[in-house]
Parts: sequence; structure tokens; C-alpha cells
Amino acid sequence: MPRIEDLKFYSLAEAKAKFSQVVEEASDSDVVVTKNGILVVVIVDYSKYLEMSRFLEDVHDVFLLDMGDPSKREFLGSDGERKMIEEVDNDETEV
Repeated sequence: MPRIEDLKFYSLAEAKAKFSQVVEEASDSDVVVTKNGILVVVIVDYSKYLEMSRFLEDVHDVFLLDMGDPSKREFLGSDGERKMIEEVDNDETEV
């Protein structure tokens, strides 16, 4: 994870005016763009983006293996009784 000192910051107007430079700098370190002083976007190198995406897919897969079907969850109700949450499909509900 990059340290704050390693990041480069640009205002939106500055990033727009120097976009080629911003893209070039993003190949070496992450670039943060601000709008009205608020952090709004991070520009990262494409290979780093792919790495992060693959990592998140792997973590998601492991989570699903560990948790099972996310549409059915057991939980303790406010009265301490075990209950199940089941996903209800409103389209199939008879009227």
C-alpha cells in the first residue's frame, strides 16, 4: 500500500491541463485527483489495476466458499432465537 508521501496530487483543473503528464506519472506511482479540495479519483497503472481486480475476485471467491449461499443467512433475532433470512422473489408471489 502506498504511503501518502508516495502519492501525487493534482486538482481536477491541473490534471486536465497536464493529462499526458498525469498518465505518465501514474505508471510509477498512484495519482490522486481532487475536486474542490475533496479526493475524488485515483489514477493507477493498468497492470496494477488488473492485479487489484484479480485479488478482489480471489477474495470474493474465498468469501463465498466460506459463507455459502448469501441469500440464506442464519442470525440471532432480538429475542435470541435463531432465525433464517431468505431471499424472497416478489415476481413469483401469488396474489
